Amino acid sequence: MILKNKKAGMDTSLVNIILVLIVAIIIIGVAIYFIKYFTARSDREVCRASVLGGSVAQLAPVHGSENFIVPDCKTYSIIFYNDHVEINSKAAEVYVSQSHEYIKTFNELSSEVVNSVIAEELRQCWYQFLEGKKKVLTRANINVQLYTPDIGFLCDEVRFDPGVPQTRFTGFYDYLRDTLMPKSQVTYYEYLAEEDRICESYEGRLCWEDFFKDQYAETSGWPSVADISFSPGTTYVLLFLKHGKEANVATIGWGYRENYAAYALPWSAISSLDSLLRGSTK
Repeated sequence: MILKNKKAGMDTSLVNIILVLIVAIIIIGVAIYFIKYFTARSDREVCRASVLGGSVAQLAPVHGSENFIVPDCKTYSIIFYNDHVEINSKAAEVYVSQSHEYIKTFNELSSEVVNSVIAEELRQCWYQFLEGKKKVLTRANINVQLYTPDIGFLCDEVRFDPGVPQTRFTGFYDYLRDTLMPKSQVTYYEYLAEEDRICESYEGRLCWEDFFKDQYAETSGWPSVADISFSPGTTYVLLFLKHGKEANVATIGWGYRENYAAYALPWSAISSLDSLLRGSTK
């Protein structure tokens, strides 16, 4: 009887230990998930906060040596492989709009995957810089501008692994027009092109597309944003861009004033920028 009681006690203790271990594993798993989630979010929020701080600082600019108000933002490296995507050397989750799920691997790289990743990173780039609703990226000390400078921040560099067999990925513009952002009733196009933002020189026209034609069509090789496509062997960039006069300085001559946008461009197209800022990749 004593042996049976001891065995029963041992069995109960073993069950309790197993239950405790299972609960501990679940708690640790949930904790790891949230740590990863909030760590990823924090980089974007730190960037956005620093951009907002820089925007506020422009209200009382300090004159002196020529310096930019530099945002504390990362520059991300995107590499497309034939079966997965890496961002800053880590496997990335790809949002599949049809099934509303995230995947890390696939059988073959497709336009859907490429467009999904680039659209989401472009959204994050636009978000970090306050959706163009505040004055950012400025040379606060310049009293006289002889022309309207183009300033950009490099949000992402996009490359394709040499092993990708496809020659071209298309449909980016249609993807932006037709696809709702995750957990949103707003399409990528509505967010990037149609929301209210500073765009003073186009007088009510949809300046996202007109601004592209005026400033970047020639250097990008695309006559319009509707013709954007991505080819392996070419490096692309996702940029937050400013074109126009500083609102707080006098300008000699004619020029646009305070236009902001976020675009995907081939690397060669940024040669027309007067200044290109980039952040740490770590």
